[in-house]
Amino acid sequence: MTGTQPGYIISVFQLAGMCTGAFDSKEVASRLQTQLRGLGLELTAWEPVSQSGCFAVLVWAEAQAGGRVDLLEARRQLTTQLAPQQLQVRIQREDVFLAMHRL
Repeated sequence: MTGTQPGYIISVFQLAGMCTGAFDSKEVASRLQTQLRGLGLELTAWEPVSQSGCFAVLVWAEAQAGGRVDLLEARRQLTTQLAPQQLQVRIQREDVFLAMHRL
């Protein structure tokens, strides 16, 4: 977390069997920035990831000032918006994400 607002990690990746490597991570991050703002989140950083030829992008975001984020609704909306590009999305609190990856 970079500020006083809760931090979130959003993982965007290709659907299984769709690993073409043809997705532009900068374009996806740019679209996500607009979509996240509509959900009360501000993109603070992103990192493209490629593993076994599969595209993914990790996005760090914070709740906008004074805002609360409904993670289930955010995931539902992002999933709907990204489905036409054959992308999946996962979203979780940054503290939970970091704790899970320390195990």
